[in-house]
Amino acid sequence: MMLINGDQIVSIKPIKMTTESRDVLDGYWIRLTNGKKYRALQIPASLQVYFDEALTDIKKSDDSSPSFSYQ
Repeated sequence: MMLINGDQIVSIKPIKMTTESRDVLDGYWIRLTNGKKYRALQIPASLQVYFDEALTDIKKSDDSSPSFSYQ
């Protein structure tokens, strides 16, 4: 177990990790303000709730109204 100050966390990214026996595990990259990165198998429940949320759908623009113009 490793204790990390929550104020020092910059980002948490879900990743897949492999073990020596080639098993694939769900894990996380934790990046801190000092630039160090750590791999983790678990994160605190208070942060886990953000990964359990459903993402909002992004509506793609249709061809009749392009989001940019060709010049």
